[in-house]
Amino acid sequence: MTQSTTPLRVGIGGPVGTGKTALLDRLCKALRGTYQLAAITNDIYTREDAEFLTRSGALEAERITGVETTRGPITAKKVGMAVAGHSGHVAAMAGLRLPIESHVLQALVTEPVKPILDTVITFGAGHLYVSQSDKGEMVLGAGTDSYNAYTQRGSLNVPEGMLSAAVELFPVLSRLAML
Repeated sequence: MTQSTTPLRVGIGGPVGTGKTALLDRLCKALRGTYQLAAITNDIYTREDAEFLTRSGALEAERITGVETTRGPITAKKVGMAVAGHSGHVAAMAGLRLPIESHVLQALVTEPVKPILDTVITFGAGHLYVSQSDKGEMVLGAGTDSYNAYTQRGSLNVPEGMLSAAVELFPVLSRLAML
């Protein structure tokens, strides 16, 4: 039988004071003879928890990594970013190069109207989709700009083409205010 090199990850969650650190202490002591262990935490009290686990002999200090607070040092091996189209730009600020490109997606929403469309219509030749939200707004979307961008605005030719195709398919859209 071959030995797995994939780490086993165990998540321990719960409110403050429910014994998460004590559980981790017991797990580490029970499993340390069989497995190589480490603890990664995002608990606000990481320093106190780390000191407890170190004093109790559950883990060596270098085997504990974590986030001290929302304003403290981040020492995690992996950090997630949730910055949408700015991922590449924000990563570059941290000295990282991501294998992704950001493109501006053009979309418009109209004022609310009574229900007229209960499905999504796509028009491939015009790079357009049209649907209606539960609140009655018509939602129109188009293709992306043909170049990478980190701006909040796209080029004007994309929404012009989108509106032209949308009004050709649904002439009533020409009378609605676009938001």
